[in-house]
Amino acid sequence: MLRACGGTGYKTHLGIERLLRDGKAAWVLGPSKEKVKQIIGKTVLENHEVADLCDFDNPFNTCPPAVNDKMIKTVGGENHYPTLKPGTWVSLILKSTITIRDKMASFVFALPEDTDHTGCFPGQYVAAESIMSGKEHVLYFSPVSPPDHFGITELVLRFETHGIMSQHFKALKPGDRVEFQGSCGRFEYTPKYLHELLASGVGITSRMHLVRSILKNSADKTNTDLLYFTEYYNEILYKEELDKYKGEHVLLL
Repeated sequence: MLRACGGTGYKTHLGIERLLRDGKAAWVLGPSKEKVKQIIGKTVLENHEVADLCDFDNPFNTCPPAVNDKMIKTVGGENHYPTLKPGTWVSLILKSTITIRDKMASFVFALPEDTDHTGCFPGQYVAAESIMSGKEHVLYFSPVSPPDHFGITELVLRFETHGIMSQHFKALKPGDRVEFQGSCGRFEYTPKYLHELLASGVGITSRMHLVRSILKNSADKTNTDLLYFTEYYNEILYKEELDKYKGEHVLLL
């Protein structure tokens, strides 16, 4: 409105400049108002048992992520032990790197033993750490390999031009080590628990994690609707694999 009215817009009788001042005041006071709401909320619940259970800065993490820390015994009698642990960094060796396109690659990390599993449930993610110039840098990944894909975990990363961890991973060679921690995330998919599952989002890595986990279990009849967006058709990741899943309890949108 000020641009339309020019200098006349600043005349007080029009009221436009007042709206501008009120708007700028809201920008300045907005964060303070949110802090006041938090203070009031904490004060009200100070003597209430709920206050001990809630993290006001991250309200959905009211309990630690579930951890699959059990030994798994397969039909053949083989024992599979978990590798990753919450609160502890575990060093994994890069086994191979596959370039998917110019700005994306797949990284396969070997678990300590060929029989090990990650310790994550389907739907969870892991944290990767690197210390560079004395500073800790952390990047989170949703593995594309199912949790019971023993011996390895596969991660996919889109490289960002100015991303510190992106450039670090881009420079990795087979044999290099990266510190990992898990499991992360409060969503754990339970096989045979749901009839329908809608998996959506811009990226597909966490969705592939779920789709592969569901289809790997022949007893799991969960129908999955996969809603996935890419800017260009030829950028669809795992298109050949996804095409094979059509009709096998998977609807691609």
